[in-house]
Amino acid sequence: RRGGGGGGGGGDGRRMSMPPPRTTTGPQIRRDDSWLTVKRHAAEADSAGQADMYLTWLNSVLGGVQPPPDGFALPLESLYDDLCDGVVLCTLLQLLSGERVHAWRRAPKHRLHVLENLHIALEFMKNRMHLKLVAVA
Repeated sequence: RRGGGGGGGGGDGRRMSMPPPRTTTGPQIRRDDSWLTVKRHAAEADSAGQADMYLTWLNSVLGGVQPPPDGFALPLESLYDDLCDGVVLCTLLQLLSGERVHAWRRAPKHRLHVLENLHIALEFMKNRMHLKLVAVA
Protein backbone atom coordinates (compact mmCIF):
# COMPACT_ATOMS: atom_id res chain seq x y z
CA ARG A 1 0.00 0.00 0.00
CA ARG A 2 1.17 3.42 -0.78
CA GLY A 3 1.21 6.23 1.69
CA GLY A 4 -0.29 4.37 4.61
CA GLY A 5 -3.95 5.05 5.56
CA GLY A 6 -6.85 3.83 3.59
CA GLY A 7 -8.43 7.11 2.76
CA GLY A 8 -8.13 9.99 0.46
CA GLY A 9 -4.95 11.97 0.22
CA GLY A 10 -1.74 11.56 2.07
CA GLY A 11 -0.26 9.32 4.63
CA ASP A 12 -0.80 11.77 7.45
CA GLY A 13 -4.58 11.25 7.65
CA ARG A 14 -5.53 14.67 6.27
CA ARG A 15 -8.11 14.89 3.53
CA MET A 16 -7.26 16.77 0.40
CA SER A 17 -9.62 19.62 -0.26
CA MET A 18 -10.90 20.56 -3.69
CA PRO A 19 -10.06 24.02 -4.96
CA PRO A 20 -12.95 26.50 -4.84
CA PRO A 21 -15.02 26.67 -8.04
CA ARG A 22 -14.00 29.33 -10.50
CA THR A 23 -16.34 32.24 -11.01
CA THR A 24 -17.28 32.75 -14.64
CA THR A 25 -19.69 34.96 -16.46
CA GLY A 26 -20.98 32.11 -18.62
CA PRO A 27 -23.09 29.13 -17.70
CA GLN A 28 -21.94 27.20 -14.64
CA ILE A 29 -20.67 23.77 -15.64
CA ARG A 30 -20.04 20.97 -13.19
CA ARG A 31 -17.57 18.16 -13.71
CA ASP A 32 -20.32 15.56 -13.92
CA ASP A 33 -22.20 17.40 -16.69
CA SER A 34 -22.44 15.50 -19.95
CA TRP A 35 -21.56 17.12 -23.25
CA LEU A 36 -25.26 17.50 -24.09
CA THR A 37 -25.84 19.34 -20.82
CA VAL A 38 -22.94 21.67 -21.57
CA LYS A 39 -24.37 22.36 -25.03
CA ARG A 40 -27.80 23.02 -23.51
CA HIS A 41 -26.30 25.51 -21.04
CA ALA A 42 -24.51 27.29 -23.90
CA ALA A 43 -27.72 27.39 -25.96
CA GLU A 44 -29.66 28.83 -23.02
CA ALA A 45 -27.04 31.55 -22.54
CA ASP A 46 -27.12 32.32 -26.26
CA SER A 47 -30.91 32.44 -26.36
CA ALA A 48 -30.94 34.71 -23.30
CA GLY A 49 -28.68 37.12 -25.21
CA GLN A 50 -30.99 36.96 -28.21
CA ALA A 51 -34.02 37.54 -25.98
CA ASP A 52 -32.39 40.69 -24.59
CA MET A 53 -31.71 41.89 -28.13
CA TYR A 54 -35.34 41.31 -29.17
CA LEU A 55 -36.62 43.03 -26.01
CA THR A 56 -34.49 46.09 -26.74
CA TRP A 57 -35.80 46.20 -30.30
CA LEU A 58 -39.43 45.74 -29.22
CA ASN A 59 -39.15 48.52 -26.63
CA SER A 60 -37.63 50.88 -29.21
CA VAL A 61 -40.39 50.16 -31.75
CA LEU A 62 -43.24 50.25 -29.24
CA GLY A 63 -41.81 53.26 -27.41
CA GLY A 64 -43.18 55.53 -30.13
CA VAL A 65 -46.78 54.47 -29.50
CA GLN A 66 -48.61 57.33 -27.82
CA PRO A 67 -50.42 56.67 -25.57
CA PRO A 68 -49.24 53.15 -24.74
CA PRO A 69 -51.93 50.56 -25.52
CA ASP A 70 -54.20 49.41 -22.71
CA GLY A 71 -53.03 45.82 -22.62
CA PHE A 72 -49.39 46.33 -21.61
CA ALA A 73 -46.93 48.69 -19.99
CA LEU A 74 -43.57 49.81 -21.33
CA PRO A 75 -40.80 48.90 -21.07
CA LEU A 76 -41.33 45.22 -21.77
CA GLU A 77 -39.27 43.03 -19.45
CA SER A 78 -39.78 39.42 -20.58
CA LEU A 79 -40.43 38.04 -24.04
CA TYR A 80 -42.42 35.13 -22.68
CA ASP A 81 -44.52 37.06 -20.17
CA ASP A 82 -45.14 40.10 -22.36
CA LEU A 83 -45.88 38.29 -25.63
CA CYS A 84 -47.89 35.34 -24.30
CA ASP A 85 -51.36 36.97 -24.54
CA GLY A 86 -51.02 38.34 -28.11
CA VAL A 87 -51.64 42.00 -27.15
CA VAL A 88 -48.07 43.18 -27.82
CA LEU A 89 -47.87 41.01 -30.93
CA CYS A 90 -51.04 42.49 -32.45
CA THR A 91 -49.90 46.02 -31.61
CA LEU A 92 -46.51 45.35 -33.18
CA LEU A 93 -48.10 43.92 -36.33
CA GLN A 94 -50.25 47.05 -36.69
CA LEU A 95 -47.20 49.28 -36.34
CA LEU A 96 -45.04 47.32 -38.78
CA SER A 97 -47.72 46.77 -41.44
CA GLY A 98 -49.52 50.09 -41.20
CA GLU A 99 -52.81 48.16 -41.27
CA ARG A 100 -55.37 47.49 -38.58
CA VAL A 101 -55.51 44.02 -37.05
CA HIS A 102 -59.22 43.34 -36.61
CA ALA A 103 -61.11 41.72 -33.72
CA TRP A 104 -58.30 41.19 -31.19
CA ARG A 105 -58.83 41.74 -27.48
CA ARG A 106 -56.74 44.43 -25.83
CA ALA A 107 -57.28 42.99 -22.36
CA PRO A 108 -57.85 39.24 -22.63
CA LYS A 109 -59.37 37.81 -19.48
CA HIS A 110 -59.63 34.11 -20.36
CA ARG A 111 -57.38 31.54 -21.99
CA LEU A 112 -59.76 31.41 -24.96
CA HIS A 113 -59.26 35.17 -25.53
CA VAL A 114 -55.48 34.71 -25.44
CA LEU A 115 -55.66 31.88 -27.97
CA GLU A 116 -57.92 33.99 -30.20
CA ASN A 117 -55.42 36.87 -30.09
CA LEU A 118 -52.54 34.58 -31.05
CA HIS A 119 -54.58 32.98 -33.82
CA ILE A 120 -55.56 36.38 -35.19
CA ALA A 121 -51.91 37.51 -35.15
CA LEU A 122 -50.70 34.38 -36.94
CA GLU A 123 -53.45 34.61 -39.55
CA PHE A 124 -52.63 38.30 -40.10
CA MET A 125 -48.96 37.47 -40.67
CA LYS A 126 -49.86 34.69 -43.08
CA ASN A 127 -52.65 36.35 -45.07
CA ARG A 128 -52.00 40.10 -44.92
CA MET A 129 -48.21 40.25 -44.59
CA HIS A 130 -47.66 37.15 -46.76
CA LEU A 131 -45.19 35.60 -44.34
CA LYS A 132 -44.62 31.88 -44.64
CA LEU A 133 -45.00 30.37 -41.19
CA VAL A 134 -43.07 27.13 -40.82
CA ALA A 135 -43.59 24.71 -37.90
CA VAL A 136 -46.05 27.03 -36.14
CA ALA A 137 -49.08 25.28 -34.71
